[in-house]
Amino acid sequence: MSQKVDHLLSLLQDQTVIPILRIDDIQSAITLARALLSKVD
Repeated sequence: MSQKVDHLLSLLQDQTVIPILRIDDIQSAITLARALLSKVD
């Protein structure tokens, strides 16, 4: 790997990552939300 990638990985290794997802289509957002919530039970 490149030196930049190695440096970035060392910085992020112990960090919490919170993924962000932007969905412009409301119907797709609703469908995805329902699918994700069905896995919570």
